Amino acid sequence: MSIQRIFSIFVAIISLFGISGSLQLSMTRAKNIGPGVMPLTYSIILLVISVMLFFSDKDQPKLKWRNLFKSPTSDAYIFYGLNFLMFFIMYFFGTVPAMFIFCVLSMICLKRQKIPMAIIFSVSWVASLYVIFVVLLKVPFETGILMKLR
Repeated sequence: MSIQRIFSIFVAIISLFGISGSLQLSMTRAKNIGPGVMPLTYSIILLVISVMLFFSDKDQPKLKWRNLFKSPTSDAYIFYGLNFLMFFIMYFFGTVPAMFIFCVLSMICLKRQKIPMAIIFSVSWVASLYVIFVVLLKVPFETGILMKLR
C-alpha cells in the first residue's frame, strides 16, 4: 500500500472522530454560530479531501517503514517550538497577538522571508481573520489571562 493511501486512511479516521465529537456540541448559541460549527465544517472538508486523496494517483511509491523513524529536521523542531510559543502567548495575551507573533516568526524562521514582508503579510492575515470571525460572524477571540486583569 502506498504512503498516500495510508495517510488518507489515517486522515479519514481522524475526520470521523472530529465529526463525531463536533456533533455533540451545540450548533447555535443566541442567534450566533455555536462551538460545534467550525469543527464539523473542518472535519467534513478533511473527510472529503482524504477520500479524494485515497482514489487519486494510484502509482505512488510504497511506504518505507524505516523512514518513519528518522529524526525530524531542524525545521520540524522550529515549528514545534513556534506552536508551543503560540499557545503560551495565547494563554497569557490572547488570540490576536499569538496569531500575529506565530505568523511573523514562522515566516522569518521557516520561509526565510524578510522582516518587513513578514510583518505586512501577518498584519493583513490576522486583520482579515479578525474581521471575518469577530466582526462578521460575531465569534469572540480569547483575550488571555493577563488582558482580563486590566
